[in-house]
Amino acid sequence: MQTADELVALTGTFGLPMPRAYAFGYLGWEMARSGQVAEGLRLAAETERLLSIIGALVHGSFSQGLHAETLLIAAQYAEASSQIEKALATAQAGERGYLSRLYRTRAAVLRHLRGSTAPEVEIDLRRAVATAREQDAKGWEIAAAADLAVHLAETGRRDEARDVLAPVYGCFTEGFEVQPLRRAKMLLGEFG
Repeated sequence: MQTADELVALTGTFGLPMPRAYAFGYLGWEMARSGQVAEGLRLAAETERLLSIIGALVHGSFSQGLHAETLLIAAQYAEASSQIEKALATAQAGERGYLSRLYRTRAAVLRHLRGSTAPEVEIDLRRAVATAREQDAKGWEIAAAADLAVHLAETGRRDEARDVLAPVYGCFTEGFEVQPLRRAKMLLGEFG
């Protein structure tokens, strides 16, 4: 949260409206994750308002996706669903860099709305993995593969879970201290 706070301060000092709007989104997401949900939601909405005023199109799907994640943290599932669909529409219109993360977010929203066994959950998680792979975005891919592996294990398919996660994890030769790789290693240990 310190980095987001610093970004808000710097963008204010130097009069950078678009980066400042994104900074509010990051800060809101971080605040929601740390338990300050109401303030996080307020900042996420402020991000949307500022970006609309500015007419910013760059990274729109990402900021919309963060807003959806903030709504998800707040257990506002219907609103999160609407917001993630908006983010996916922005991504499909040409800003595809965050598409893998957006599919993961929609899968999380669907788990809450329809239950963990809803087929759409697995479909979106597989889309997240495939999209990251197509983009050669290994960081996104390991995160998506870990989410898919957890889903598969929860539905009684532990061998398949390991088979999905192990090859992606095996592509890495460094960075094992970062959270996605630590999580993947822990999951692989659980899957045997």
